[in-house]
Amino acid sequence: MEINKILKNISRDVAKVQHESGVLSQWPINSVEAMYYSGPFLIPEVGKNLMSWKNDPKSLFEKGLMPGKLSGLIFYFLNEKAKEMMGEENHKNLLMGILSKIMLFKKENYFTDYTSKSWMPEWDLDANPKKVDVKKLVFLLDNLTEMINPIFRSNGVQLFFDDNNVYRYYYRLELNKKIIIVSPKQGMKIDFFEHIIEPENLDHSQVFIENGGEIIEGDSNILFEEVKNKIKKLKNSKEFNREYVINQIFDAFDFDIPEAQKGFLKTPFPEEIVKFYMKTCEIPEDKLSQGIYHILGGS
Repeated sequence: MEINKILKNISRDVAKVQHESGVLSQWPINSVEAMYYSGPFLIPEVGKNLMSWKNDPKSLFEKGLMPGKLSGLIFYFLNEKAKEMMGEENHKNLLMGILSKIMLFKKENYFTDYTSKSWMPEWDLDANPKKVDVKKLVFLLDNLTEMINPIFRSNGVQLFFDDNNVYRYYYRLELNKKIIIVSPKQGMKIDFFEHIIEPENLDHSQVFIENGGEIIEGDSNILFEEVKNKIKKLKNSKEFNREYVINQIFDAFDFDIPEAQKGFLKTPFPEEIVKFYMKTCEIPEDKLSQGIYHILGGS
């Protein structure tokens, strides 16, 4: 791995996220709060399990351990105090382990274009499905993904690429099916964390449904109604609070919430953390990027 190049790209993209994303206004709680309550318990679980995660993309894909989900873990490594508590060597080794899994999915041109050809699942997709406008369907799918996976939406959707197309793979939606949307990637821009800066061409897309290992053509209108009804049902049946957010983060990795965390969730959130975060957002983007690079162990 070209580790310093990776860390520089990550640091640049994190600084951009902090300056532009409105993190403190995220729904239903801000990501700083979510990481405060989940990090002390989630990251040790990742450390205990990392060695059992195989070093090939197919195995990781089958376990739902894909680049978008894994890249979200990197945000937990950006705190100098957390680094001190972990110990510099443990901090470095665990971060490098996560990055090595992410990079298994990436190919040669990745650092010049995040949307360049990546590893692809062995999908047998019919080339003949009709092309449809999926902008409204994708809007609802992204909203549903956010409800199921608050803060870390990439815990429920993964992007794959070939030379011409992007494949949105919605795999954790509580719909008893997975959805694949294939669109021309022309003009698409994303960052390291798969935040979409410029979307792909959603006007001429193909829709597929994966269920029980079988992939068939999907009807975008039927799916639209199904996703809309699921969103409505969730709004009426769920309490979107701190406990829900933390539970969904752990569940995305098939981890159980430790008993100790249940008590920790009831403690007040320190307001000084928000104040500190707001101060970091006032740092010029290039300087902030350099600071992040240092915390991540860049040299």
